[in-house]
Amino acid sequence: MTVPAQKVNRFAAKRILWAGVLLLSLAAPWLINAVSDNPYGWQSVCPVKAVTGFPCPGCGILRSWCQLTSGHFIDSFYIYPFGMAAYALFLFFSVRLLAEAFRGYSYPAFWKRIPKLAPLTAIAVCVFHIARLSLIFADGSWHTCLHQGLVYRLGAWLFA
Repeated sequence: MTVPAQKVNRFAAKRILWAGVLLLSLAAPWLINAVSDNPYGWQSVCPVKAVTGFPCPGCGILRSWCQLTSGHFIDSFYIYPFGMAAYALFLFFSVRLLAEAFRGYSYPAFWKRIPKLAPLTAIAVCVFHIARLSLIFADGSWHTCLHQGLVYRLGAWLFA
């Protein structure tokens, strides 16, 4: 059975687009390491942390990737335990999508497994986030986090 050329081109274009997005996100730590002298010192780009002052479940992944691409594997793990696995998965999916685009064939059995793994990954990240927040509240640094948030600063400005 032959597939129309237009359908094949759309299939390949989607795969190449998503692979490009993944590869660009994998290139970000390399660019940051090239520009910054100290990847530890640059500010967080997390909008949740900027607004609330508290870290979101994904806070630290980019710093983790910066350490990973610099060869500091232990530091990468300490910053964000799921960073190395996420980097490897992004790389794997990029290669997989490019292979599908150039072969013109999708591997449905592979992609059907992803929804089964997603809830387990989400649970693991949530447990880590709850543990991280409990440590913030246990050592009393929640007050500092709260004062760094935009919501607190706006409230203090409006009601001062």
